[in-house]
Amino acid sequence: MEIFKNSCSLDCFDVCKIDVYKENGKVVKLQGNKEHNLTDGFLCSKGLKHLNRLYDENRILKPLLKVGEGFKEISFEEALDILKNRLSEIKNSNSTNSIIHYSESGAGGLLKGIHDIFFNFLGGISTASGGTCWSAGCAAHDYDFGGRKTSDLDDMKNAKVIILWSRNPAITSVHLYKKLIEMKKLGVKIITIDFRTNETSVISDLHINVKGGSDGALALALCKMAFEHNLVDYNFSKNNIVGFEKFKEYLDTIVLDELLLDCGITKDEATKLLDYISLGNIMTFIGYGLQRYVNGGNSVRAIDALMSITGNLGKSGSGVFYSSKIYPQVLDRDPYKSSNFDKNSREFPITKFSDFVAQNEIKAIFISKANPLNQLPNLNKTLEAYKSIPLKVCFDMFLTDTAKNSDLIIPVTNTLESEDIIYSSMLMPSLMYNEKVVEPLDYRMDEFEFFKELARALDLKNYPQVSKTEYLNKVLAPLNT
Repeated sequence: MEIFKNSCSLDCFDVCKIDVYKENGKVVKLQGNKEHNLTDGFLCSKGLKHLNRLYDENRILKPLLKVGEGFKEISFEEALDILKNRLSEIKNSNSTNSIIHYSESGAGGLLKGIHDIFFNFLGGISTASGGTCWSAGCAAHDYDFGGRKTSDLDDMKNAKVIILWSRNPAITSVHLYKKLIEMKKLGVKIITIDFRTNETSVISDLHINVKGGSDGALALALCKMAFEHNLVDYNFSKNNIVGFEKFKEYLDTIVLDELLLDCGITKDEATKLLDYISLGNIMTFIGYGLQRYVNGGNSVRAIDALMSITGNLGKSGSGVFYSSKIYPQVLDRDPYKSSNFDKNSREFPITKFSDFVAQNEIKAIFISKANPLNQLPNLNKTLEAYKSIPLKVCFDMFLTDTAKNSDLIIPVTNTLESEDIIYSSMLMPSLMYNEKVVEPLDYRMDEFEFFKELARALDLKNYPQVSKTEYLNKVLAPLNT
């Protein structure tokens, strides 16, 4: 039996390292790597299902072309020919920004994102800014802290209190949950704040039931109470917080009782929470739910403010954990300088997708690593806008809602079928190499090879016609300097 090293490509906090067992040419077992500090030898049920998805009988294995109300299988050569003809027309009319590329986080991997490089070399297209998940919180942390960096999880043992704010690791980050149980045994206090009693609340010392969308009001109430109870670290605040005095003046203009009414908790409950904060050494983990409300970005900023004014930043056993964006700023993710060729690029807010399509002549849309027809708001309007686009191309393994409404479906590889580099920007910064374990089932191309062939067909002279190894070595080159 052969053992390969892989990592989970799902959009998850943990990004586990996986030992892949192969026998007689087939993958027979996945197991969490025991040496990896966070994975610690076990995988969640979704990670284990990479194996199920690999051999699922419903996988799309050949390109599918919409014919009437159904699809017919075509060859990769036919799919490439269709796209070559349509994209040539658009490119020759100098209207490449009439193409939309919609992509989210359905699969990790540098080579899984090769679409962006291709469309840059094509001449620049229309892409969505923002996102349906964590974007507002990311913007908040960039604004407040100038970036998104966190301390190592091993520093949790130096915390006195861990606050899980709209975060439910028992379901969404099981490896963090295991560490929380270990911390509880060491005497660290666990606080959960959520609009419901969640699965992690079982191990918490205090649970605060806050109304949905009112997390910012709770954080501001606690900031106001921190001043009243002399819990503000004035030395840290005056030396490190821009606008500290103005923030204090702002808090004086809002009424505590109104804030507490907004978030649905009593003053006694708020005081109990503040008592834990008074212990110092607070680690706060913010989940990816509270920022999805209209005021979500400001809610994250209010939590940042609470931890800042109480001095729970920049020291061991403290900090605000939202994401850990290290590698995107270190790696050369555009090693062949494709951005120099995206002359026609433009952006539109992701929440305005339908309006953007209605107000502009959109000739084609490409969907990768996403399923917007069950994710975007106002789905009926979104579906109508999507159907109005003449050419709809979806890259996926299965017939998702978006794939079913597309004109051309291009099959993609499972994470076990392609080599790649995967990095995490959520819980902990990690960088892992994915070995190719098995050949792709019944077809010959993954996304990297497909777009290389399409670039050749379109005669994109500057497109990198190189091997994956050469491409990845270019991406990783900054690590060697």
